[in-house]
Amino acid sequence: MKRFNNIILPVFLILFNVVLFAEENQREWSEYQGKLSWKGAIIKCESIGMRLPTIQELKVAYNTKLPKAWEEKGDYYWTAHEYSRTFEDAYCFNIISGEHSISYRHVYKHVRCVR
Repeated sequence: MKRFNNIILPVFLILFNVVLFAEENQREWSEYQGKLSWKGAIIKCESIGMRLPTIQELKVAYNTKLPKAWEEKGDYYWTAHEYSRTFEDAYCFNIISGEHSISYRHVYKHVRCVR
């Protein structure tokens, strides 16, 4: 059974990553939308027929090195995820470190939208 797991698990992980990267290549990212509050970012993305990206979408983009070109604009970008413990916070994603964190929604962060 151990030998089976040593073969199947790595193959699964490779296939999983291929699917994620294939999905990422099909995503359409907007141009830089400036710095906005979280609610402003949602409204801006909706106005151009797009939405804020999820944490997972930004992680996949980070792993594919897509945000390297975004670094000149800044590091923290808003995500679509609200922080469930308060009504004042939402998640943002640091495209330089690949980590997500919590921020007040009224703080201005960088915005890119996705479709």
